[in-house]
Amino acid sequence: MTQPKFVYLMDYSCHHPSSPLCLLPAIHELVMFSVLDNLFANTYVKPKHIEILVLNYSLFNPTPPLSAMIMNRYKFHDNVNGFNLGDMGCNTDFITLDLAKDML
Repeated sequence: MTQPKFVYLMDYSCHHPSSPLCLLPAIHELVMFSVLDNLFANTYVKPKHIEILVLNYSLFNPTPPLSAMIMNRYKFHDNVNGFNLGDMGCNTDFITLDLAKDML
């Protein structure tokens, strides 16, 4: 008859590291809002002057959309046209430019 083997559980054995995907909203907010804060602080552009907001991103489509986060944070007018273009591959840049041109 053999002796039973002992199993030792370390503190870290049950630890599941958080997914890096949970950090994406915070990273996007940090980057977007700091860029827009710099734009509004260093130019004569103000949130009330913006009528069209077109965002181009891929691999990350949060709810609420990024354009809604921007509109709510900077209190854009209700009549601002906001567009989110994401997960459309390499052609998204051209589609974004064409959409912005058509909206102007």
